[in-house]
Amino acid sequence: MALTAVVALAVTLSAEARQPKQDIYELSLDDNLEQPEVKNRRQAEKIQDYQYDMAVGLKKQNYDVEVMRDDEVIVITIPASQLFAPNDTALSSLGEAQLKPLLRLLKNPGFYKMLLVMHSDNTGSTAYTLNLTASA
Repeated sequence: MALTAVVALAVTLSAEARQPKQDIYELSLDDNLEQPEVKNRRQAEKIQDYQYDMAVGLKKQNYDVEVMRDDEVIVITIPASQLFAPNDTALSSLGEAQLKPLLRLLKNPGFYKMLLVMHSDNTGSTAYTLNLTASA
């Protein structure tokens, strides 16, 4: 089973537009991808257009990109081997190069909520996997 990292990008809306306001760290990845629910059609269309253009730009930079929730959420999948050395939790120089272009998306504080989610495979013992993830 391949290890993958997922970077999810969702536009953060003003407090009035969020339904409901919740801490992203207390939600699962799926719950985060569903937030905030955009009820204003015109606002949703602007977000969808912006996110679609952003996704196209990221694809041109050779990222594995998909859009979700009617183009409101961008999901980038990066093989873990491009981020970390085997059995390590320190970001490799290749990993830094993979993630560095995404830093520009964080220059406008609060515009994007960005989640980096890592999945482990089913090799090695449970104790080893827990120890590896706890050291991250």
